Amino acid sequence: MNTELRLRRETFEEPLIERLGVGGGMIPFAIDEHGTIRVLLGRERFVAGWKGSCRWSGFEGSRKVAETLNETSAREFDEESMGVVMGPKAARRIIDDKLYALRIVLKILSERKTPRYHTNHAVQIPYDATIPKRFLATRIEVEAVERLVQEWRYVRPESFPAKDVGAVAASADGSEAVEVCALAEDVADAPVTTIRDARECKQALRWATLRAEVDAAVRCAAHPALCVRRRQGWLCDTTLNADYMEKDLLKWWDLDELQHVISNRGRAGHDRFRPYFLPVLQTLIEEFLALPPSPNAAVSPDVLADPEAPRACEDDANGRPGHSDRPHATRNRRDHPDSEDDVSEQTEEVCPGCPPI
Repeated sequence: MNTELRLRRETFEEPLIERLGVGGGMIPFAIDEHGTIRVLLGRERFVAGWKGSCRWSGFEGSRKVAETLNETSAREFDEESMGVVMGPKAARRIIDDKLYALRIVLKILSERKTPRYHTNHAVQIPYDATIPKRFLATRIEVEAVERLVQEWRYVRPESFPAKDVGAVAASADGSEAVEVCALAEDVADAPVTTIRDARECKQALRWATLRAEVDAAVRCAAHPALCVRRRQGWLCDTTLNADYMEKDLLKWWDLDELQHVISNRGRAGHDRFRPYFLPVLQTLIEEFLALPPSPNAAVSPDVLADPEAPRACEDDANGRPGHSDRPHATRNRRDHPDSEDDVSEQTEEVCPGCPPI
């Protein structure tokens, strides 16, 4: 029995796509050393009460205010892949310069809403079997930093004088007291609090030790998912941008596996796929089967190389938010196409030798 989705192919007006576009993303694919076409997909992490939990899809998400669809697609890909495939500037260049192989646009029709558009860019990259492992290692490292930050916050003594604290050290008078220096605009006027309670002294020294460990871990991870606030050289706070943690697993899927997913209504063993992603996936498979991509059509490694290494997002010396090439956004899950919507799709050929329209 043929269980493929019946899609209606149409040509959409570009201004409408941009004006009514609610989201976008990227789907990397590659040809391995055996000539097998493989598609890189990500699995959503578990979120209690959300039906999209633990389901596979591309690297995509919702558009934020004042953002173009190209910006959305590049940002979402960078966040959900945690930057292990390419840097944010490379992702943006691929989309802006139309270096992708296919653009697949879904038109989502619903009786309740104005028609919406969702855009995906299929990008051929050199095959790298280590990407899923590097993603997992990066995610584990960022999670470890976050756990350390939580412990650091938990042990903070109630007797600390201010939100931002500088030096914490044993008292110079030879007693067992601990001196805590609060940060001030004028270093000479910084108030010093002396803690004499034995339990709180121990807690204060433990807090200072953990701060040093967090500082070292943040510098080692150097990832924009970790937003750091410093003042006068002292680490004051570290927060996690959860947008980078939405995927918990990456995997290269070959076409046989993906065809099985389509024929089995979005299932492959214990794996489940997000319903709205199935029209995109089916279209991608059809295009690849109609005209397989050339092994030589991958985006150049020179394009994928980002001139700036990943780094933590840090505030400046005055506590103002620092600039980052990886903007942050709050995900609105409801902007994704709903499974019950009527979906039309459009494909656009860009690269010579790639699947036709």
